[in-house]
Amino acid sequence: MVQAITKVDFAPILPKLKGLFFNLEREMERKAKKNPGHRCFNQATIFLQVSTLSIYNCYESILWLGLDREETGKRPKNTLLTVPSITRTMIDNLFTVVFMFDQGKFLQNYLWYAKSSYREAWEELQRYKKDFPQHSDYIISFEKSLQEYAEGLKKHLQVSDAELSNPNNLPYWPTLTQAINPKNTNTSNLTADCKKFLVWLNDWSYREISQIAHHSAWGVSKIGSFLLRDTLSKKMQDQIDGDSIDRFRFGQIFNAVTALLCFATEINQHYKLNHTDVLLLIWKHLDNVPVIQEAWDVRYKQFLSTQSP
Repeated sequence: MVQAITKVDFAPILPKLKGLFFNLEREMERKAKKNPGHRCFNQATIFLQVSTLSIYNCYESILWLGLDREETGKRPKNTLLTVPSITRTMIDNLFTVVFMFDQGKFLQNYLWYAKSSYREAWEELQRYKKDFPQHSDYIISFEKSLQEYAEGLKKHLQVSDAELSNPNNLPYWPTLTQAINPKNTNTSNLTADCKKFLVWLNDWSYREISQIAHHSAWGVSKIGSFLLRDTLSKKMQDQIDGDSIDRFRFGQIFNAVTALLCFATEINQHYKLNHTDVLLLIWKHLDNVPVIQEAWDVRYKQFLSTQSP
């Protein structure tokens, strides 16, 4: 028997999600300005402000791409099939914040994150110098930008000239799978709760959408019928236009909303903000969605379930 499609009336919570993220972004902005003498704190908070804006922007894009009504001339027919790639970005964003907050080492981990970005930029510059030496104007511009970034690291994060002089010694920031299965001690210190959640996130959300985003054979099989619709029988077309597309649409939107809700709860918990009431309301409204209920059970009930709505 085919499992029934889980459907949710999003109307009551859409404005609450929008208001929640508006308030989160403004609070990040205020916190960055509140401590002008704490440069590392300010830079880290600005990073979270950008992350908050970024993940909500992805979510709004997915809502538009996943509309269940036609917008002739405005939206290509199969735009919904691009949603997993955007959701993958949202989950990477969520992972970065969860990993950065773990063990109460936010500023220490943010420093690692910032220095790893310098290494990646430096390596990219070396590739340009090697493969495209004829583009000297661009290389000069790149070098100037990298030097400005280095000065910012030294000024705001107290990164030393010695560290920046040898970027190959700066550790990379891990991916989700590297954090779960580290090859060295730099990424092996996850708390048990954090690792449990990241394993779940990887196994039940990230892995599936990455199959589609990476165009693996199994991933292609999940979207192929939609792309081939016009070549299939009338019976198959009716099935695709009915349950198949709805199942795909709701599944992808639920993944995106899960990442968004987890992210907001992480920020609220870290800064001890006053958004518990609205978060509990949204989690409760969506508790019939399996992936959202699982995320709650694996991690977020410990943050919110003991707090009264």
